[in-house]
Amino acid sequence: MAEPISAPQPYFPQIDKSVPPEITVHLQRLYPAINNHDQAIVTLKSQLDTAIAAAKNTTSTNTVITITSAVTAFAGIGTVNNQAGAISYTTQTSDNGTLLWLDDASPIAITLNSVVTTPYFLFTTNIGAGTATFTPTSGKINSAASYALAGSSTAILVFDGVNWWATAVPVIVPLNTPAVLHEWLASYNAATGAFTQAQPAVGDVTGAAPLASPTFTGKVTTPILANTATQTPVAASGSGTVTFSQPEQGSSYKKVMIYLNAATGTASYNFPTVFTYTPMVLSQSLAATVTTLSASAVTVTGSASTGFVALEGY
Repeated sequence: MAEPISAPQPYFPQIDKSVPPEITVHLQRLYPAINNHDQAIVTLKSQLDTAIAAAKNTTSTNTVITITSAVTAFAGIGTVNNQAGAISYTTQTSDNGTLLWLDDASPIAITLNSVVTTPYFLFTTNIGAGTATFTPTSGKINSAASYALAGSSTAILVFDGVNWWATAVPVIVPLNTPAVLHEWLASYNAATGAFTQAQPAVGDVTGAAPLASPTFTGKVTTPILANTATQTPVAASGSGTVTFSQPEQGSSYKKVMIYLNAATGTASYNFPTVFTYTPMVLSQSLAATVTTLSASAVTVTGSASTGFVALEGY
């Protein structure tokens, strides 16, 4: 409780006798108020000094917060655990924050030790051709029993105290692929960064008709060319052979080729594609060997004859 402020004692300073009486009276009435103000300041300072002294003697309780540094929490941060050439490894407490480096052509089995203190994480990079498979000793990884990391990939593995979580970051770099004359880039492998090149087929070129079914303009519009038509040899009734084929089978033009090889006697042939009308016989010397002819078949009769005969029409 604050001390009461005592009423100041009247104080009148010495006033020069030359001051008029009315001014002297006025000054004497003003000084008691000034004395009261000064007295109040002195009393308040004393009370304030007492309060400050009491505050200094009061014991206060402060809460101390200890923050563990990242270096202490993640023992392996900034380090590399080089397991190149190893095909199996079990992670350790010391791997917390480290970079686990993997490099082998064979499959790699990594066991994730779940008996570690959280927070716990590690980086891993697989630069080999073999796939690295991560399997926890308990819990799951990405809600599965294991996690596969292909070659040329990096992942961040985090343990939450029960399960593991992995986020992969592919580090594929497209491979240099020199140009090959008359070939194009046919495909790209996102897993290896490799391009493949191939020679384009006619059907792959815009505006080009496939060679298997070409389209011509002008008088020849829809020919049926069989330049590799089957050649059918037939033994003549006497001796020798006669070979038949029909290389032209179009609706507006057909052609049958006949070759007599020392043929004696008769030989017959049915046309694969019949003519609309009986065809004409073309030969410089063997036209007479054609003894029977229709729109669908021909018979030749040779006398030790050798040479070509052609049948044309539609």
